[in-house]
Amino acid sequence: MEYVVRVVHENRFTAPEDFRAGRITQGGTMLNACAFSRRLLNRVGPLDTRYRISGDRDYLVRLALQSPVMRDVDRLTYLYRRHPGSMTFGDRAFDGVRIRKSEERLRLYPPYAANRAVPAALRHYCRGRFRDEAFELLGHHLRTGALRAALGLLRQAFAVDRSFPVWAVRRKASRRPASR
Repeated sequence: MEYVVRVVHENRFTAPEDFRAGRITQGGTMLNACAFSRRLLNRVGPLDTRYRISGDRDYLVRLALQSPVMRDVDRLTYLYRRHPGSMTFGDRAFDGVRIRKSEERLRLYPPYAANRAVPAALRHYCRGRFRDEAFELLGHHLRTGALRAALGLLRQAFAVDRSFPVWAVRRKASRRPASR
């Protein structure tokens, strides 16, 4: 079997302060393409196994909380195999894995978003990711007629972020195609 290697997307840390400010996954920060000192890893602690799918996101937030010193390596350090079964780059359809990933992230982000000891930019990032996940999963539930699940999700989102319903309506309205 022959494999073709090509660059589909290249990620760089052009500004390490972006990572510390909470922009930790925009652009697809790849945890497995990073190297960390043992001292930093000891401060961060182990991966949280409660997050079977989104443990890397939690780890990135905890890394960012440590305000690590970062350096860019000017060479390719990681190749990722893109394939249809990939949870990262696979089909974005709402299958069981995608639903579980969203549900995990809806548990992951609120404690960071609500914690005043977390830097404001990182709290804002976590609140935004929570909203995005809740919005996408809510849309899935509504499209599939899972009204009880949609109502439960709305209750959860409202408990975490009282402005979520207004935000979601505005987001939906801004995505609506213009009428002709």
